[in-house]
Amino acid sequence: QEAALLAKLEPLLAAPQPMSLGDMGKTMKIPLPALQKAVRPLVAKGVLVQINDKRLYLPDDVATLATTAAELATRGPFSAAEFRDAAGIGRNAAIDLLEFFDVKRFTRRQGLLHYRCVAQQKVKLDQNVIRESYPPGLFLKGLPQKSKRSALES
Repeated sequence: QEAALLAKLEPLLAAPQPMSLGDMGKTMKIPLPALQKAVRPLVAKGVLVQINDKRLYLPDDVATLATTAAELATRGPFSAAEFRDAAGIGRNAAIDLLEFFDVKRFTRRQGLLHYRCVAQQKVKLDQNVIRESYPPGLFLKGLPQKSKRSALES
């Protein structure tokens, strides 16, 4: 059942800015509370990353967006608008992602600007190094080291 749900969700998530969970529910004709409940096991297994109560991402997409933030931070503090433009996403999604990165201590917000968090290891811009530098419980909650399909089978 989880694999079938993931197969329906993946096309909706396969965009720089995926649909909100509410819009996914409408598209899939699943009530929002039922969809929220159904995705919990996928989030717990690390097959999906829940940014907040209304946004889900695929783990590789979060890593790509984290790379964008890290690249911006190499030049100094950056604004949500700069992140939005560099990532090619909308304002609300950019703010949601930056708030998620702040909570995970990947970035640190000070006023209107975001900084790379000095408490963490220096991150190289390769996505695999980001995954290794930030253990699943710290950054990409549950980021699977194996494929999404094999994570569902375990």
